[in-house]
Amino acid sequence: MDLTIVPALSFLDLAWERLGIDPLDAGVRLVDAEQFAEQVSNGRGPLLVAQCWSQPLLSEIKLSSLYDGEGPVPEVVLLHHLGLEDEQVVRVGGGTSTARSGPIT
Repeated sequence: MDLTIVPALSFLDLAWERLGIDPLDAGVRLVDAEQFAEQVSNGRGPLLVAQCWSQPLLSEIKLSSLYDGEGPVPEVVLLHHLGLEDEQVVRVGGGTSTARSGPIT
């Protein structure tokens, strides 16, 4: 059996490009949505939360105690199907709400 390994872009490469940030410079932490509470309990800074596959999981993250109600509401960017025809980048919070394409369903 012949096997050929073909390199491909990671979803992370697409995410950094869509967000317009250098993850190392910004100090971004990658966390798994299912391990959200444990992975963000000690530390501050921007997060990229991956594997948000259900509404209950997103709701749990939304209701977390990350935002203490002080100061401006932090911006949240929903990234959906990056690199595919139905890709969506939706920015919410931070005092604004803009969408690059239709709502995520």
